[in-house]
Amino acid sequence: MISRPRIVRAQPSGAPTRAEWAIPVIVTIHWQQGGEEQVNAVATAWTSEAVEVVWSTPGGETSVDWVPAADVRRVK
Repeated sequence: MISRPRIVRAQPSGAPTRAEWAIPVIVTIHWQQGGEEQVNAVATAWTSEAVEVVWSTPGGETSVDWVPAADVRRVK
């Protein structure tokens, strides 16, 4: 069985806005066991409090997760 990393996730409330195309972002991932890491990702949807991101885990697998909006910033 493959072990997936555990991150602190957000629960979106309300209907999300879906992006027409993926938006490059940097996300602060908060690990459940402690610590945090900055990762490159793309945002695909959002609410006022949460953002759905697609990112690569340290093991190289693609993950789709909702994270707190405060932990996401657009790439300039």
